[in-house]
Amino acid sequence: MTSETKSRLRDELLAQEREYLRAVQEQDGDTAARLTAQQALVVSGNGAMNVDAAAIRQMIEQHDVNRRYEIDERTVQVLDVKDDVAIIAYKLRTMNLDNNGHVSEAYDTDVWVRGSGGWACALHAEIPASGGG
Repeated sequence: MTSETKSRLRDELLAQEREYLRAVQEQDGDTAARLTAQQALVVSGNGAMNVDAAAIRQMIEQHDVNRRYEIDERTVQVLDVKDDVAIIAYKLRTMNLDNNGHVSEAYDTDVWVRGSGGWACALHAEIPASGGG
């Protein structure tokens, strides 16, 4: 993969991540469902679960709107697995506006699969950063 191709893939995946985070912040379940693969996995400190579009839509529509997200672009890593599969990982900062601006950090990893409708997230995993940062 050339550096130009890798840069283009990085930009594409970051755009997907930003759109997904915007959907979460705005409780836009339809957009989040569109950006999620028909069958996907979500892994967090609560465990792993299989989700579909309906489950993602419901989760997003119930999300706390007082959380704001910021991707630390200096930490972004991208791996081109094959033409239609790519992985992106980065540090994500979460600000909770309801909790005196409390900030937490985690490392997010997402597997994106490209189909006829564009990129869709098939796996989202989040690991809290040690020591909060």
